[in-house]
Amino acid sequence: METPATGAPGTFTATEEKDGSPSDEESGESSVERWVRLATSVIAPTTVLTALLFYFGYVATTAEYRYFGITLGTLGLSTQDVVLRSVAALYVPIGGALVLLLLVTWLHQTVSRWLAAWTHITLLRRMAIVLVVIGMAAFARGVIGIVVPEVSSTEPVAVSPLSLGLGVIAVAYGRYLLQRTATERRNSRETRWSRRAAVAFTAGLVTLSLFWATNSFAAAYGRGRAVYVAERLTNLPAVTLDTTERLFAGPKIEETSLSPWEEGQRFRYRYHGFRLLLEAEGRMFLLPEQWEVGNGTTLVLQAGDDVRVYLYRG
Repeated sequence: METPATGAPGTFTATEEKDGSPSDEESGESSVERWVRLATSVIAPTTVLTALLFYFGYVATTAEYRYFGITLGTLGLSTQDVVLRSVAALYVPIGGALVLLLLVTWLHQTVSRWLAAWTHITLLRRMAIVLVVIGMAAFARGVIGIVVPEVSSTEPVAVSPLSLGLGVIAVAYGRYLLQRTATERRNSRETRWSRRAAVAFTAGLVTLSLFWATNSFAAAYGRGRAVYVAERLTNLPAVTLDTTERLFAGPKIEETSLSPWEEGQRFRYRYHGFRLLLEAEGRMFLLPEQWEVGNGTTLVLQAGDDVRVYLYRG
């Protein structure tokens, strides 16, 4: 004789959903863990990582050479060159994200222990209210940075995107704590779907804010790198040019006429006072030693038989 199943027909136990699938508690996997697993499965492919590295390298390189009046298309850099240039630009945002993730993990572990033991409930509720209030204020600050371009263009690096992302995280976690510490808990299908939708929207907003913040850090790194180079032009290789035609390189470049009667001498002019900024695609990008932002020129020199180049330290 078969033993009847517990529970009346048409009813379901607390650990089983209507479709027979186990609940979050029974499977041992929370909604947050499922979304993290889904995110890692999407971000993991090499093509996505390469595309992100290329994009942030593009942003950093564009900001760096725009300072010298050079467009990235003029440089003709390869994809590998752009990707490699993104590595240094991503140190700060990646390091900051890892530190923040570590701190949040420690905090969540402590909160989970308190919830499991049902202790410090009053403290957790107060913490939840504070997180919601601060998060809403930070989120509003991030929105202001979006709708008022003058704010985001004059603020310190990535203030608006970080305010937006951290504000969303604070509000979401505060809401999570309020739900977990509530005396009455609902477990309807509508509530579960709304919770999953909230997690999805939160993850989307945080991802967008991280992308925006990383973009800001990459651009700031490129500009900072350009300022550093411009202030230390003497650290770049010095360049002397021999040419067959006059360059009209500017008043700050020393021009010397070469003796035309020397045997085998094809070059007529020699120029001193250049520094090599970059060499790419057979072209040299040269700056005068007295280059100044807003009032400086960049000489683009194509390699060929009509020019002779000397590079030296000095």
